[in-house]
Parts: sequence; C-alpha cells; structure tokens
Amino acid sequence: SAGDALTPDATNCVLDATTPVANGSVTLTLHGVEINGRNEVTAIDASVGFSNFALAGYGNYSGAARFWTKPAAGGERSRVSFQGTSVALAGATVVYDFDVYTLSTASTNTFEIDGGIGIGGQNYSVVASGSMSGTVSGPPATGTLRLRDAAGDSIQLSAKSALLFDLDFFPSGAATATASLPGLRWADYLTAPQ
Repeated sequence: SAGDALTPDATNCVLDATTPVANGSVTLTLHGVEINGRNEVTAIDASVGFSNFALAGYGNYSGAARFWTKPAAGGERSRVSFQGTSVALAGATVVYDFDVYTLSTASTNTFEIDGGIGIGGQNYSVVASGSMSGTVSGPPATGTLRLRDAAGDSIQLSAKSALLFDLDFFPSGAATATASLPGLRWADYLTAPQ
C-alpha cells in the first residue's frame, strides 16, 4: 500500500543461468496503488532508488527514478521519470534526467521523450519530435529523436522502419543536415551488452 518500501540487498545474485549477476541495493517505494473489485492492481505510482547497484554487463547505477502506470483505452499509459540517475559502464558515466511517456497496446508501443542527458560532463537535451512508435517486441518504426548540445548542434535519429534508421547532424541554427548516415540497422545497435 502507499508508503510501503522494500529494499533488497543483492550479493552475487542471479535469477537463473541466463540473467546477469546483481550486486548492491535497490529501494522500491509505493506512493499510490489502485486495485479493482477483483483485487488486481490497475494503477501504480512508485519510485526506485539505486545505491551503488551493479548489474553485470549493464553498469553501476546510482540515483532515482519514478514511474506511473494506469489503464488507457485499449492498453496502458505510463511515465518513467529519471531523476539524476547515473550509470557507469566501461569507464564512462551517463546521467539520465528525462521523462519517457509511453502508450502500450497488445501490438504497439508509442513513446515520447523530454529532458536531458549528461555524457562525460557535457549536458545534452533530448527530445522526441512527436511520438516514436513500433511493435511491442521491436524497435521504433516511425518518429524522430533529437539530441542537442549546449552550443545548439544536434544529432537527429529518424526511424525509417522496424529494421532501419538514419542519423543526421545539424550545426547550430541550420535547417538542413550537413552530415548523414542513412540506412543504419537497428540490429547492429540494439543488442544486449556483453
């Protein structure tokens, strides 16, 4: 119920032979829960706090995130708000400070992103122009995402299909790209860390 918290402490923890080893602690705090007449959870407002939590191959996590989920017409609407969550992996640290809004149905996922990301001490704004969408089990097939630095230069990712995307570089103030990498394959970039 609301106000309850759970803090598991992991030491070389694995669920089975296929999952990565976990170490550190995670605190899950419930802020609100809605239950229907059949005692099933229908909506949740919760936060997660990471304290030196390491997942083998996926980095070391510190910080917090809050998430909301509730039913929507034909599916589920959710929001994840990363609140200065840092992830250290392979000698580099990335700080997530953005919101992801998602509408999921049985067959599709549509999402929007808004906020910032810090990479190597440099801060960038990250914005999805409209919504990105695709199937539940695949990468985005439509939509664009733009990453902009403090000087105004940006890189735009444009989903072309469930198989391909383009990357374009826009100098500050430019309306057209000055460099492009078209026809990149999602499969070459969306793989689990080793």
